[in-house]
Amino acid sequence: MNQRALEKLVLENEIRAGIEQGQFMAYFQPKVDLGTGRIHGCEALVRWNHPTQGMVSPTKFITAAEETGLIAPLGDYIMRDAAKKAAAWLRRGIALRVAVNVSAMQFNDDNFTAKVQSILAETGLPASLFELEITESIAMSNPDRVIRLLEPLRNKGVRIAIDDFGTGHSNLAALTRMPFDVFKIDQSFIRALGKDRNAPTMIETIIAMAGGLNYETVAEGVETQEQAAFLKKRGATLGQGYLFGSPMSADQFEAHARNWAARADGLSPAPSIEGLRRTS
Repeated sequence: MNQRALEKLVLENEIRAGIEQGQFMAYFQPKVDLGTGRIHGCEALVRWNHPTQGMVSPTKFITAAEETGLIAPLGDYIMRDAAKKAAAWLRRGIALRVAVNVSAMQFNDDNFTAKVQSILAETGLPASLFELEITESIAMSNPDRVIRLLEPLRNKGVRIAIDDFGTGHSNLAALTRMPFDVFKIDQSFIRALGKDRNAPTMIETIIAMAGGLNYETVAEGVETQEQAAFLKKRGATLGQGYLFGSPMSADQFEAHARNWAARADGLSPAPSIEGLRRTS
């Protein structure tokens, strides 16, 4: 027990130092329009370039960051880093929306709205190219707070997504009052296709509900052509997963997006979902 406690303390100190020293960075995973095959945007995911261990998987530090309360400053750091890099892409002619996850601790900050507005002003990223992902559990824990903190941002043009949709216990009456634009279909439903006979019905229900509310849908965890074809046929808007590309650094993502845009504009053979997978 003493050994585990010591390891936790060491990791906590390393995470804190990593935030202060800029060791953490945003990596970006593409989101693809299932209808056209074009890159529509991306999600920012945290990575840690540890000074002695190299690139550390989030599975090794996210839980520790949550348990120690460091997930809030880490989340703020990645939000700023993602906005800064997306603004740099825009200055170089690439206008793609970037989405960032918001932790429960970040959302507990009463200055959350002002903080997001400050990051956008500081980085120069237009609000229309920024998206916040709030988990269903956070949204349902206090709908009035969600409305109070997110409505001003949405009115400025920030997109709001409800993440992991379908895994919680949404109150549909409350849900329709909240300022959401996007349903992210949890990857557990996508992975269950072909294995669980109820999975197609669940996915179709979420897509139908989103359509009725005029929401966009993003299917997470798409890894096969069969999954992509099913989602496209059912009318899902966007797909995200290893079929389309693994998370990559800002420079890698920019090069990938430029290459893909050139192909989509007819400078080389038209892109396809399979082509996007090969070039990732």
